[in-house]
Amino acid sequence: FNSSYTQCVKSLSFSQHFGHYLNQALSGVQAPMHYTKALSLWGELADETVFLPFLPKTFGAAPELYLLEKLGVQASVIESLEAFSSAALNASIGPRAVIAFRRLSHSLHESDWYEHYDLAKREMLLYELENWAADNDWNTDKFRAMTPQQAQRIAEVFAAEDEQFSRRYFGAGWAELFPQDARQDESTQLSYADLDEDLRSEVDNFVRAGFRLAKDIYVNGRRPQEERAEAAAAETAVTPEAGAEAQP
Repeated sequence: FNSSYTQCVKSLSFSQHFGHYLNQALSGVQAPMHYTKALSLWGELADETVFLPFLPKTFGAAPELYLLEKLGVQASVIESLEAFSSAALNASIGPRAVIAFRRLSHSLHESDWYEHYDLAKREMLLYELENWAADNDWNTDKFRAMTPQQAQRIAEVFAAEDEQFSRRYFGAGWAELFPQDARQDESTQLSYADLDEDLRSEVDNFVRAGFRLAKDIYVNGRRPQEERAEAAAAETAVTPEAGAEAQP
């Protein structure tokens, strides 16, 4: 739920706090989190399918890369796929970035020109926004959406289903495979009101700049990445290599 919520916020698809998202997800409004439903077609091929529990301590951050290594796939191939690994594709953002993205998302969806499902333009916008957040060290702190109470609520909702799934496909109980830590980390989710004046100013600047950039991309047809590539190519063309004579 934490990862799914963060990705929804980061993609400008959700502008409310985690509590709203959780209520919608558990009521079926958002994508279902039920393993038995999501994997029902695979379940029909149970004799031909192997399910592996995702245990970070065993597989590392990207289980698909672990499996490729075990299959003997060449290291060069694995390295070329790292950009598409689960860790890369699901890169998280920090608590301050979550606030900023939520506020920008709200402003964009209130406008009369923002087209959320124009994926090409949205990807251009998100590339700039994510780099801006990273460059300003907004992602150094880990974002944990849920409170211990919310985590307990989720566990209770899925307890019977998780146990059934675990015993059928893994041959062991859920608690045995995924033991809960004795200490439940507190949520690091912030609200705009929690921020001091300086951080509010940073968030406000991000929202204003992001809104202007979005309008440039969606309305004026600007392509920031192409602009940078063309500028770099032009600079390379006029800058002679070290030790080379300049051409007349």
